[in-house]
Amino acid sequence: MCSGPDTVLQMHDETFLVIRGTATFTSRDSKITANAGDYVVVPTCSPHTFGNESDEELVLYNTFTPTFYIDYFRLMAKMAAQTEDGKLTPELAKQAMERYATLQTGVTKEF
Repeated sequence: MCSGPDTVLQMHDETFLVIRGTATFTSRDSKITANAGDYVVVPTCSPHTFGNESDEELVLYNTFTPTFYIDYFRLMAKMAAQTEDGKLTPELAKQAMERYATLQTGVTKEF
């Protein structure tokens, strides 16, 4: 089971190409199921989250425009590596998000 907060990327468009498995994308107004070969575009400032509702492995190819946002993931990996259990806490995730123009809506989806 996967879960995650709705996020809003203030400066970045985001795309997902489903390579294997089935992804569920949830926005304020819709829920989309994307299968292998499907391409999903999330425009800037669109609250969204995604996850895997099945036991099947999910493989995604994810892009961000502009590329500045990739450093967000590098920062989160570095922060997680510095914790005792190697996991990113919600507080650390929020710090990383603030540096990269990303907001949480406060709504968490569970899959």
